[in-house]
Amino acid sequence: GEAELRLHGSRPALRRRGMGTIRLRPILADARDRGAATIHLEVRANNDATRLYRAQDFEKIGERRDYYRGKDGKLFDAHTFSRKID
Repeated sequence: GEAELRLHGSRPALRRRGMGTIRLRPILADARDRGAATIHLEVRANNDATRLYRAQDFEKIGERRDYYRGKDGKLFDAHTFSRKID
């Protein structure tokens, strides 16, 4: 009954143009068709995609402190999101 979105990215030049929303729809439909009622994902705390996921009814359900390490060694929290699939 659950699915996980592992990788969903866009080239910088294509961001903030609705492509993430367009590409997310068939992912959700496929998960539903495979029997999932809920889908989960994890994203770095400062990732701009957080706005996309919140706009698509994902809710933050958890956090992992200092989970990701940037190229410069800086640590970032991971935020876990989830939503029901219609």
